[in-house]
Amino acid sequence: TLLCKDLSLSIKQGEHLIIEGSNGCGKSSLRRVLCGLWPLCSGTLRKPALNSHNLFYVPQRPYFPPGSLRAQLLYPHEEPQKIDPKLDKKLEHYMDMVGLPHLVGREGGWDTQRDWHDILSGGEKQRMAMARLFYHRPMFAVLDEATAAVSVDIEASLVSQCRAIGITMISISHRPQLRQYHTKR
Repeated sequence: TLLCKDLSLSIKQGEHLIIEGSNGCGKSSLRRVLCGLWPLCSGTLRKPALNSHNLFYVPQRPYFPPGSLRAQLLYPHEEPQKIDPKLDKKLEHYMDMVGLPHLVGREGGWDTQRDWHDILSGGEKQRMAMARLFYHRPMFAVLDEATAAVSVDIEASLVSQCRAIGITMISISHRPQLRQYHTKR
């Protein structure tokens, strides 16, 4: 089904786009094409290569691979073979940025192995995914309802921090209060 005709869109670093609309209007389809999950059927799409340095995708329900707490923030990168205290300190900083500094102690440290989908609440999962985003610090991030399970004040802090560290956001959201953090709609 043709969702739109002659769509022309340009997003430069530092511009932030919010995509809003009712269910079924094509928001997720656009996201799938942007993230390379669906092929482009016609036209031209120019974007940075999909990797953690250029374009990073943060879904509403983030994936948590088997492994340690440390591995959750490093994903999709592999966890180093040797413990690096400098890396752990850096990861602690990102956990603090998302309001989860207590999680490392609560769960028994960075090396703790858990089924993180069962351990973390919905809001904790989304904040962990944002800590992961901050760690990778890409040029662009596609945020698909990435803060829907957190409170409005936490959401404001997370998206403000994205802007402050230079991550250009392409947000898909149902929350009108997010408009203020974006330059394009």
